[in-house]
Amino acid sequence: MSEKNRDKLPIKANVEIKAVLCFDTPIIGTGPHGEYRIYALYFDGTEYNWFASEQAHQIIRERRYKKGDEISILKDEYEDGKHRYIINGESHDDVFGGAPVPGEAAGQGDPPALTARMDKMGIWAGDMEKRVKALEELAHNHAAEEPPGDDDIPF
Repeated sequence: MSEKNRDKLPIKANVEIKAVLCFDTPIIGTGPHGEYRIYALYFDGTEYNWFASEQAHQIIRERRYKKGDEISILKDEYEDGKHRYIINGESHDDVFGGAPVPGEAAGQGDPPALTARMDKMGIWAGDMEKRVKALEELAHNHAAEEPPGDDDIPF
């Protein structure tokens, strides 16, 4: 089913719901209000679209929830007109220790287009940093080696 054929998830402030993820990854795109992440969720016998906040998306990604996993979602209205999502009892601060959300402050995080591409490829920022460091170390170690000479040829 296409994301355009699903209704929006009916989630009310301060009411926890339990839903099942229909896919491993969300649909990520850019619209008039910036980047969006659409998760397909099975709730109360129907498939719905849920436009997850960046914080909720990061929790789902960090905890590696996937298709078939049941998650609880609480739209916690902590101040009049302001809310945050709590996924399986964890807020963004619980999971990331108060670290800023990429892109929230100028100069922080990956650009949204890069983040979307990384998500589609299944690469997360932490994984990418580890891979780059490993490649740099490998390149450094090989640069110190002498190139093969005539004595190294087996014939």
